[in-house]
Amino acid sequence: INAEYMGKFSYVDFQENRIQLPGTEPPPPHTAGGQRADFYGPLWTGATLWITMAVVGHLTRLMRCGSGSCTEAAWIQSAASGFSLVFGFQTIVPFGLWVVMKWKDVPVSLIDLLCLYGYSMAIFIPAAVICIAPYTLLQWIVVLLAGLMSLAAIVLNLYAVWKSNLVKKWFRIVVAACSVLHFILCIAFKLEFFKSL
Repeated sequence: INAEYMGKFSYVDFQENRIQLPGTEPPPPHTAGGQRADFYGPLWTGATLWITMAVVGHLTRLMRCGSGSCTEAAWIQSAASGFSLVFGFQTIVPFGLWVVMKWKDVPVSLIDLLCLYGYSMAIFIPAAVICIAPYTLLQWIVVLLAGLMSLAAIVLNLYAVWKSNLVKKWFRIVVAACSVLHFILCIAFKLEFFKSL
């Protein structure tokens, strides 16, 4: 199975996904001209991040536990925690933001926010791999930098729409809320998955 074969089952081609992912740019709005949003990229990004977090969390637990003292329950707990954090953040936060945008009459669709948040999480995949290194300071720096880059992708992509549709007070509230939620996500990732020896 290759990208060309799988491409016939998707509305977005492989080349477009390859271009969108590095810049964490959202797909074009799905409402314009009946175009469909690319929801496959964010879904696969979330799944990859989930598995990466679970594997890294399990590896760091194994390095901490030594031989024979870790159980299978630790692996299952890593996988469940990773799923909850990644997909919870990827769905609940954009939904909450969409509710506020609807309330304030900002023209942003839910599907576009879900896609944007999904793509913005891609930076945490290499961050998770780097955090296998058992150095607490390095892990904190990498996780916080990844969170900052993810937040920047969201804010920069929504900046123009927010600036033109929100009063200054609400603009600051929305940016502050997004920032606080990203900071909480970073702390949760670090404390749950990247534990030092």
